[in-house]
Amino acid sequence: MTGTETYPWAGGFTSRPVCEEDAPLTSSDHALAQRAGRGDVEAFEELYRRHNSRVYSVCLRIAQNASVAEDLTQEVFIQLYRKIASFRGESALTTYLHRMAVNQALMHLRKSGVRWEQTTEDGAMPERARGRRETRRFGVRQPPHSRGGHR
Repeated sequence: MTGTETYPWAGGFTSRPVCEEDAPLTSSDHALAQRAGRGDVEAFEELYRRHNSRVYSVCLRIAQNASVAEDLTQEVFIQLYRKIASFRGESALTTYLHRMAVNQALMHLRKSGVRWEQTTEDGAMPERARGRRETRRFGVRQPPHSRGGHR
């Protein structure tokens, strides 16, 4: 995009040339990602404003803890900041961020020793699930002595 745009600053109007590199922050996510990959902090901040609540929601849904979800959201955006230059745009940025958020949250669950158990509506474990470590449904923290490798 080339040409000029007019901006109202300090009570007057100023015209300045505009090119693709200097596009306004109403750009597409892909354009913002490209700009952020070249070091444009304002473009990255706009991506954060657009997507932080969605990333937080994904993290909260998985972690089931608001404080942990906030930390995970921060980690996702730190990771995005480091990797934004490698974003190829083959998928939507929302898809890329969703996958990063899910991976970050699942990695947190693995590190914190949360395992998943299947329970019935009254909270009991079904007969077939008792004793099986790989059953999954609702997050339950494993006691420290039961963490570790396979038997």
